[in-house]
Amino acid sequence: MPFEINRHHFFQNAGSANSSRSTFNLNGRNSSVQIGAAMTVAVEPIKNPVTGEPESVRVHHATGFIFKEAECFSAAQMNVNAGELKFSWPNIAALSRR
Repeated sequence: MPFEINRHHFFQNAGSANSSRSTFNLNGRNSSVQIGAAMTVAVEPIKNPVTGEPESVRVHHATGFIFKEAECFSAAQMNVNAGELKFSWPNIAALSRR
């Protein structure tokens, strides 16, 4: 549900982003999406700070309020430029629910 609220807000404020070319690269823990110039998101595995090797981290939410289980990633890119909605939050946590 929270994503649906954000998606609605994004597309209400994105103007022409609704009709922009979208590119999806679905490659598991190394996936990305670009919606025209309005939004770019790229995820990668969380890396072990000592070895630099990819780690696998999962979250189990017992009540399932937002999700039951999710895998944690690093959001290597998170850029939005859609009308008045502008921000960039690279290198933050990201979740993929199941």
